Amino acid sequence: MSCVSSARAARSSGPIAISRSGEIGSLTINRSTASAILGAWGSPNYTYTGNVGSGIHPDFIEFGYACHRVHSRYETGVTGVTCAMSFFVSQRTHLLESFTTTSPRLRLFGGVHVGMAANVASAREHKPDTVGCLQGIYLYTPDLFVFVSTRGGHAHFVGQSQLVSGGSVSEISIDQTHLGVGVNAC
Repeated sequence: MSCVSSARAARSSGPIAISRSGEIGSLTINRSTASAILGAWGSPNYTYTGNVGSGIHPDFIEFGYACHRVHSRYETGVTGVTCAMSFFVSQRTHLLESFTTTSPRLRLFGGVHVGMAANVASAREHKPDTVGCLQGIYLYTPDLFVFVSTRGGHAHFVGQSQLVSGGSVSEISIDQTHLGVGVNAC
């Protein structure tokens, strides 16, 4: 398949699977390069070179797709960019190491997707929706740290844990366990 037809296929309207081993459609965490991302998705709407600021994570290049500008509610005149899908290539390994999405097209291993009721996502992944550093469902595979961000609902204590009932999935983010760029860092 040529780069153009591959990019067209990636941009089609059907669901895109995310596997437990880190496959995101035709791309794979800790294996795919920037060239593979561009071949699958074409030119990004947004690119950014940066670091999550923790000092322990590597610098990255972000390739953002389906992006738009947003204005800060808290700081006058501050704008930023948010993207429906962002692929993060580590400048240390030169490989895709992290990924975020707010698109309902992407489906986690249990079928979880953005927009789904959080209690359904929690049941499918057999993990609670909790409040900690962030509100959501924390998933781990041998190679990945996956965070299913949830919004809304009502928090209540069960023992020492603060669990959430209700709400919906608002974002899915993935870091390669040992090499990720820190998109899931608190």
